[in-house]
Amino acid sequence: NKDTVICIGTIGSVTFKKCKSIIDEISLNHPRIHSVVVIRNKTPQSAWLNEMRVASSGLKWCFQIDEDMYLYPNAIDSLIGLAERKEEQGVKVLNASSLLYDLFLESKVGSLKLWSADPLQRLEFRDVLGGDRDFAKRGGILGFENVETKLVLGEHDSAPTAAVAFKKYFEYTQKLKKFSGE
Repeated sequence: NKDTVICIGTIGSVTFKKCKSIIDEISLNHPRIHSVVVIRNKTPQSAWLNEMRVASSGLKWCFQIDEDMYLYPNAIDSLIGLAERKEEQGVKVLNASSLLYDLFLESKVGSLKLWSADPLQRLEFRDVLGGDRDFAKRGGILGFENVETKLVLGEHDSAPTAAVAFKKYFEYTQKLKKFSGE
């Protein structure tokens, strides 16, 4: 049952080649993977996430992979399994997420996401700070829920170079300030 697409968003980071190689290896003979779609040079983030929505049309699940994520071999089965167990319990799954291990911060961070294609077809991502949160809030109004596991299902290479580190952590600081009310 090839009902899952993996979408990798890339703007050309040095981490893309490794990320894509790992995804290709994991998905090559996986019975659930319909396709791997690379979405290139779409900014802001909402633009590539909306391309991901298009790629998921007609399927059941969609993995959102940033080019700085290195999935573990069990990641796909773990998140699909979690989402399907929750559906069996009557939950309308928006997405199933797990943690990643950040190589720069040397700590667990969120998150790897497996989206249900159903809400992806009903809503669009908007160009706002915290677009995932905005999407989840609007999905919640439709009865969808996020589900999560505390398992670490991959690595996050957040700072492969000093320039990348500065840019990302500046953005993170802005988000933290916004969501803490500063």
